[in-house]
Amino acid sequence: MNYGYVNYFISNIEEDLDTEIAEVKKKADDVIVDHLSYRPNFKELMGKLKDGDTLYAYSVARFSSGLTDLVDTLKILNDKKIAFVAIADNLTVDQSEAGQAALNALIVGQKAIKADPNHGFFA
Repeated sequence: MNYGYVNYFISNIEEDLDTEIAEVKKKADDVIVDHLSYRPNFKELMGKLKDGDTLYAYSVARFSSGLTDLVDTLKILNDKKIAFVAIADNLTVDQSEAGQAALNALIVGQKAIKADPNHGFFA
């Protein structure tokens, strides 16, 4: 099944949230929206996802609260063989060779930022 996720809590004034949700709805059969920082609906969604599902987000900025959150979540999805697509970022993490390469690049980036926390965006 194709699921979508949008976190309204992670936003700024320049973003058009209605357009972002509309883009996710083009890909997903069911779109889950959160309005709270602790993402209760996301936690419920993670319990629903199963092998072969795809999770769509408009962007990684809309999906996660930082690189560590993104990488940790993508590792969980990858272990369950659930594909992840960030539409605006043209990022796909799935079981393909390219998808695994994308995940590995994010993991390496996370390690580099943790090694030098004064550079890059928050980990």
